[in-house]
Amino acid sequence: MKINLVNNAFILLTIVLLSSCAKLAGNYQLSAPDVKAHSVKVVSLDKDRYYMQADGEKFSGTYRLEKEILILEKPDLPRLTEYKWLWDGKKILTLIAEPAFPTAGQRYLPATLTKP
Repeated sequence: MKINLVNNAFILLTIVLLSSCAKLAGNYQLSAPDVKAHSVKVVSLDKDRYYMQADGEKFSGTYRLEKEILILEKPDLPRLTEYKWLWDGKKILTLIAEPAFPTAGQRYLPATLTKP
């Protein structure tokens, strides 16, 4: 009986984690000052890592989710590592940190990514 309860708890935790991954992953619409709106894709790599594909944008790369914050770990452009997005748990990511302006060249704050 005890083993069965442990197995059931593990299965439930796995379902909850996978559903959180599924909620964050998907197609988003970028909205930022002086940037043409376009699609951005977020793909789940595992329970707390995601790949953000934003063609032509400097914030593309592999992110780690810590609580509700996506932190850029491995950028496609190696010198740009300071991007952080706040996830509302539903369908909006809000940019909360970016590299210094001279490094990045393009400013995105206050950008949002919204699922349609």
